[in-house]
Formats: sequence, C-alpha cells, structure tokens
Amino acid sequence: MVPKTVAQRRAMKSATLSLPLSRWSVLLAACGGVGYTPGHPIVNGAMVTSLATPFLLWPLYVYAGPVAVALVALAFVLFGTAALMDIHQHGKPSDFDARPVVIDEFVGAAFVLALGWPWLHLFAGNGEVFAELGTGIQLLYLGLLFRVFDILKPWPASWLDVKWHSPFSIIADDLVAAFYAALVAPLPFVLLH
Repeated sequence: MVPKTVAQRRAMKSATLSLPLSRWSVLLAACGGVGYTPGHPIVNGAMVTSLATPFLLWPLYVYAGPVAVALVALAFVLFGTAALMDIHQHGKPSDFDARPVVIDEFVGAAFVLALGWPWLHLFAGNGEVFAELGTGIQLLYLGLLFRVFDILKPWPASWLDVKWHSPFSIIADDLVAAFYAALVAPLPFVLLH
C-alpha cells in the first residue's frame, strides 16, 4: 500500500517506528511466551504463570527477603502497565487483555509470595499439618490459592475488571486477588491446628 496523503504517511511511519517497542511489550505481557501455552482457559498460561512464579522467585525470597520480592513485583507492575498501554495504543482495544497476557498473573503471584509466605508462617508455621508439607507444596498452595481468587474476582477486583477497564486495572485486579489469597492462606492450617 502506497500512502497517498501526509496523514497516511505519518501513520505508516508511526506504526513502523513503534513496532519493535510493541514486540517487547508483547513479549513482556506474555511473560516471554508463557501466555501462549495451549490448553483449557483455566489450565493455560495464566495457571502456569500463577504456579511457576513462586518457584521462580523463591531464591530471591530466601536470600533477600519478602521486600525484595515485593520490589520486583512492583517493577513488573510499572513495566507491565507500560507494556499493556503500548499494546492498547498500537493494537486493537481488546488486545491488552487478551488470553496471552499473563503479566498480571506474574505480578499477583509474586505479591502472594511476598505477602502470603510471611503471613502463612506467622500464623501456621508451628502447626503439625503445615510442618509436614514441604516448601514445594506450600509454594504450590500459594499459587493455586491466588489463581482461585483471580478466577473468582471478589470485590473490588470484579469492579476493577469490569468498570475500570484499563491497562492498569488488568494488573490491579490481580493485586486485589493476591491480597485476598495472602489473607486467607493461613486459615486452613490455623483451623486444623
């Protein structure tokens, strides 16, 4: 297609210049391609990301603590929001919340580790049932609990998801789900104690 007007030429030039940035945005939003994991909508890239993130960030948690994990998650909130804004600006309006976008699950699962792990150990750390579970099972538990709250979307996550549909709200509803998951995480162990 040969541009005929000045506006068409500017639009083509603008689209061409932003293409590499959009590729990085898509790569970040899909967590390096994890978002393209095939499968059922519940057992797809979002589930893989939710379950894998606590394991990926566990060494950072062990050596640097929950604040370091929270800072990494905060950085991904900022970069993820920028990537989603770029995708929204250069793609179709629905692209920034498409199925391959799993940066929100990464951020949510990271915050569950940062908030939920200390909370879990504070309230359930001495219980027999909790002590018998290995670290891997505990990390899977946190990831699954986050995914359940991400799917259920309790208020205000549901409000953020439906009423305030923006690149930031895509991540914000997962932060709310992470908060709920971290809050509820010790309850089964406290009740069984």
